[in-house]
Amino acid sequence: MTIYTKLLKLIDINRNCIFKVDLKKKSIRNGGSYFVKNGEYDSNENLIILDKQFKTQKEATLYCLEVIENLYRNYKYSNPSKETESFRDKSYFKALPEEELTMEQRVTGDPRDIAKAKLEAFILCASLAGYLVWDDEIMGGHWYYQGKDKDLIIMREWIDVK
Repeated sequence: MTIYTKLLKLIDINRNCIFKVDLKKKSIRNGGSYFVKNGEYDSNENLIILDKQFKTQKEATLYCLEVIENLYRNYKYSNPSKETESFRDKSYFKALPEEELTMEQRVTGDPRDIAKAKLEAFILCASLAGYLVWDDEIMGGHWYYQGKDKDLIIMREWIDVK
């Protein structure tokens, strides 16, 4: 089981877990225990395994960006709670406030904290695993990448592994 899979399973089992992804510090923690700390993790574990084989690094990066676009869409239209609404301005990504969601989105959308965890953890795990790398040709030579949805912004510092 990969770190990403363990994380998703933990969130699914325990809805009240205190889960934090820090894309700048390249860390993932649950309460006081770290899955990844400052880009380091148990070398006996895989961060993430994608269900596809890639011939080139460019192909892997494009695939990851496609996954991120989908995860972001799920997050943007996810179902907020009082807790997630109070922290909305502190999030890396923009999600719609409850009053801008349709009734169908409110009913069928993932809980916002779970959608957020899936998105942020995927970005961190895919970049640390080497699937997602900054490619100026694909992402532009800027300090950020803007997705197809113009609200999706990914900072270069989150992807670059030093």
